[in-house]
Amino acid sequence: MVRVLVLALVIATGCRDEEADRIEKIKADVCACKNILCANTALKQVPTRHDVEPSYRAQHAAKLMMECLARLHAEGRPTTDPDAEAKP
Repeated sequence: MVRVLVLALVIATGCRDEEADRIEKIKADVCACKNILCANTALKQVPTRHDVEPSYRAQHAAKLMMECLARLHAEGRPTTDPDAEAKP
């Protein structure tokens, strides 16, 4: 009975991935931004420790965050099409 209780406690506390939660919060901030300056400010919250092995969930959130950042960069870049109408 004690083993089952200890096992349940270990499983319940071990499944929480704090780094992934933090990356997902930063991803939400970056994807909510409307310009590059806002996104770069949000990116400064990303942890810089390299000694932690990222989980799949954290890697997936980081990938989605980079896709949002790439979208913002693409929107901020002027067009190279000479026939395109200029934005006001």
